[in-house]
Amino acid sequence: MSPNGTAFMARWWNEMPQYDGLYDNQGQVRPSYYTFKLLALLKGQQLTVVGTTSELKALAVKNDAGMQLVMWNFPASGHGDPEEVRLHFPAYKTGRVRIIRLNATSHFNQLEQEQQADLAASDTKPITFTLYPYEIRWLTISP
Repeated sequence: MSPNGTAFMARWWNEMPQYDGLYDNQGQVRPSYYTFKLLALLKGQQLTVVGTTSELKALAVKNDAGMQLVMWNFPASGHGDPEEVRLHFPAYKTGRVRIIRLNATSHFNQLEQEQQADLAASDTKPITFTLYPYEIRWLTISP
């Protein structure tokens, strides 16, 4: 590394404030902590998710406890647009779905329960919500 590069790196890591960890300087967890926490819960058989777009993505798994689904809307460039999400669960005729929102602006618990629904009604009335750019939703389906 050049002397200028070494000086730049020393200043970057030793003098500049760093905001890229799981915890801030006061020991509070950051939104990235909850993102990794949710991803760690995705254990089981991976399921196919139909209907994603270039900006709206999802991962789903099925295990003995039910099903977990994480969805996110991260535009590749620009501001992006809100995406209207309609969920159907044809394999689940009974059970409950719980939708959790990752709220990065909350100072304490950044996982907020947004809604609950009964799956028996999802055939006639799909579960709907708006997923805004740079938002993450976590869904848990329990029998």
